[in-house]
Amino acid sequence: MRGRTTRFVAVAFVLGLGLSLCTLSLGLVVDDWGQIVRVKHGFPELGGPYDLYRFSGVDVPEMERLIFTGPYPWWTKPDLRVGFFRPLSSLLIHFDVKVLGDRPNLWHLHSIAWYLALIVLALMLYRRALPFAAAPIALVFFAIDDAHWMPVGWLANRNSLVSAVPALGGVLLHLRWREDGWRPGLPLSMAAYAVALLGGESALGALAFVVAYELTNVRGDAVGRRASALLPLAAVVLPWAVLYKSLGYGAHGSAIYIDPFGEPLEYLAAAPGRYLALLGSVTCGIASDLWMFMAKARWFLSGLGVVGAAVFVVFVRRARQHWHERHWRHVRWLIVSGLLAMSPVVATFPADRLLLVPSIAAAGVVGATLYALWEEAGRVPKVARAMLLVTQGLMPLPAWVASPLFLKASANYVEDGIVGSGVSDAALAGDVVMLTAPDPFVGMYGSFARMLHGAPRPRSWQFLSYAPYSHRLTRVGEASVELEVLGGHMLGTVFEQLFRAERYPLEPGFTVTVATMKVTVLAATDGQPTKLRADFTKPLAGLTLVQWKGARLEPLELPEVGASTVLEHELGPVDRLMNAAGGR
Repeated sequence: MRGRTTRFVAVAFVLGLGLSLCTLSLGLVVDDWGQIVRVKHGFPELGGPYDLYRFSGVDVPEMERLIFTGPYPWWTKPDLRVGFFRPLSSLLIHFDVKVLGDRPNLWHLHSIAWYLALIVLALMLYRRALPFAAAPIALVFFAIDDAHWMPVGWLANRNSLVSAVPALGGVLLHLRWREDGWRPGLPLSMAAYAVALLGGESALGALAFVVAYELTNVRGDAVGRRASALLPLAAVVLPWAVLYKSLGYGAHGSAIYIDPFGEPLEYLAAAPGRYLALLGSVTCGIASDLWMFMAKARWFLSGLGVVGAAVFVVFVRRARQHWHERHWRHVRWLIVSGLLAMSPVVATFPADRLLLVPSIAAAGVVGATLYALWEEAGRVPKVARAMLLVTQGLMPLPAWVASPLFLKASANYVEDGIVGSGVSDAALAGDVVMLTAPDPFVGMYGSFARMLHGAPRPRSWQFLSYAPYSHRLTRVGEASVELEVLGGHMLGTVFEQLFRAERYPLEPGFTVTVATMKVTVLAATDGQPTKLRADFTKPLAGLTLVQWKGARLEPLELPEVGASTVLEHELGPVDRLMNAAGGR
């Protein structure tokens, strides 16, 4: 038995390493571009050099400057706030660039090292909480979970690992203090919590394991003893929360990120659907990321969460009879831990990358359940074995290989079209106006992609729309145009609502002046613009008018005064990614 469990552990580490190496192909994508540019050249409007996870201006004046010159779009809410306190994760990006040099493969190996450390800690947790032979089975499921490919492979998402590793270490130290009476576990766990929170907010999900441990009363202690055992955790988290808010971190004005404390009603309205979509991914293996790209399927994803949870209840109840009371208490703790750990992440749209920490608990429950039912006869155990092996053991594997390739292809699509454009570098260093862009990866991130490749920062970089429709462009004056969305409206996609949530409508008559033009909303449907007017405030001869055509930036010639032309919508990288994956 011991030899078999050792082999399972070895298999888990080999699979974890092998699958992680598949992400080496990803290189640098999207947010990586902006963060590396900020490390090398600075971007003071977004904060200091070690504040790489602040994605909006540090205050309203700086946000207005980002809107005025770009690359943030004209409809951005001026008091938009999207910023996260992750100084340790920012510092490690500096380490990559300044110590490891311009060798992205080494940066990726750095991330993989964090993942292997997390696998080690997960094994330590499973050996403490689960039946001996179940622990390595759980570890295999954890190591291959496809929710992990993005935290491992996307460098900008490494913060999830950087926060999860010390946080899980803190959980283990708490257990040593509580279960073994090891006194150094108390101060060391507090130190681990603090380091984890400097890595990122994902630590809150791991720290939920500590709360769940005392709530479920694994040790059978009195209420007062359990409450006092939570005080060290509170002594770390509460000062961090005060510091977090006092420094202006959090979210406001965006549909993607909702601050549960600053916008509680919006959070409560959005949380149930998001939570169930994540639960459906955990239990049924259907990626919750579809929530962002396929709005019509959201009810289905939420329903999967209900069905998957119900099925897991049946499986766990059947396995319960095979567990000793001590093991059942720990499995029950893991169940509650996983459910609590998902609560913080529903502040943003469902995405499997948010499940790194909850998957620690989920893999433990799956491993213990499968081991308990492995040799039992009957329909329920047979269905449980088949479902768990397929959804938790087989379905995750293709994503580790295919997803990085798809995402890299999308990034290459943007870089090739932006860097290898049909517009001169000198022109793109001036005032650039892209009337329509296929999506933000071209529209907003395009300037970062150019800067990453050594091009100067444009004087201004702006666009009127990236609604996923064709647009009719009419020149109504020598220096004035109207842009009408054909067959749809603006601000209808998640990416547009990143900058302004639906609850902040734009009605006809709304105006804003940016570096190159004055934008006026002429018509709107339920606060979502359908027609705009742009009055250029700089001579047209001094502007670089461009369009996305033939998968790259090309010069745009305005029609004659009084004439119109249709700017055909071209698929952007997001649409191309979904088509390649069969999502549309």
